Amino acid sequence: MEKFQPQLANSCAGEWEDYKRSFLVHLDSKGLHEAPGRRKVGQLLKCMGVEHVRTYDTFTWAPAVAAVAADAEHGIEAVAPQAGEDKYDLDTVFKKFDAQFGVHRYRSIKRQEFLSLQRGDNEGIMSFISSLKRAARYCSYGDFEESFVCDMIINRVRDRQCSEKLMELSDTDLNLENVTRICRQVELTRSHLDSLDQEKNVHYGRMQQKVPPPQCPKCLYPHSASNVCRADSRQCLACGEFGHFLGSKICRQPAGQVQVPAQGRGWGGRGRSGRRVRGRGRGYGGYGGYQEVHQTEAAQQPPQPPPAQDECDEYGENFENVL
Repeated sequence: MEKFQPQLANSCAGEWEDYKRSFLVHLDSKGLHEAPGRRKVGQLLKCMGVEHVRTYDTFTWAPAVAAVAADAEHGIEAVAPQAGEDKYDLDTVFKKFDAQFGVHRYRSIKRQEFLSLQRGDNEGIMSFISSLKRAARYCSYGDFEESFVCDMIINRVRDRQCSEKLMELSDTDLNLENVTRICRQVELTRSHLDSLDQEKNVHYGRMQQKVPPPQCPKCLYPHSASNVCRADSRQCLACGEFGHFLGSKICRQPAGQVQVPAQGRGWGGRGRSGRRVRGRGRGYGGYGGYQEVHQTEAAQQPPQPPPAQDECDEYGENFENVL
């Protein structure tokens, strides 16, 4: 345990009160709570340090007072015997050091601080009760300490629901244990309801948030994986394979050449984009195979199906051209 070294020797009552509490805990940890008084006092002086041992040596101890019998004839009143102060009693030594460090003046200040305590805006109810208990410990209220703490909780808790439940308690049930239990229930219930509301708000926010689907690597359009891709049954203009569009990452054809499949017999012509496409018009489009055309901006768009034609009209036009 550390030595008692207060920052200000003239106003160290608060530090001394805390040190006494720490020393009692130290005795319990060492198993000396039932040791003789002389051993406890020796342990205290050892922990406090040499300077405070010298202060202990300057204390005066009141001697024992013997009993005096009453003598009415001589005007002598009876006096009860009084035990002298024991320099090896821990409580007596504590009182001597209390007077040395000005604990009595300190208690008056602490009482004013206790009576002026207020619950903070963001402070929990149980945290406020703990603050009241710590402050009342230095006020020396004795048997009325619990009553003072209960009154402060009811008046300064700043929670209408909690105050109403506490005021409904009878005089026999108004004790610190019941007050603490009710305050804990109110705080836990409110915390649980707040967490439920927060979960509902988060769930509602996730439902309202719309996440755009990712871009498909085959058709280059955004859609979910569960939807049917429009490129599954279409042919690529670059490599001629089915299942993707021109410009897709899975296409293995170099970007410089675009091969347009010419299915069946027909006459080819030039489109507006400058590339040869299959369809009606002047120019020879070839019989089957592929046509090599220059890739332009129009080639980046997905191919459109050719317009429906009548087979009889196509052969009739070819026959007239031959003639």
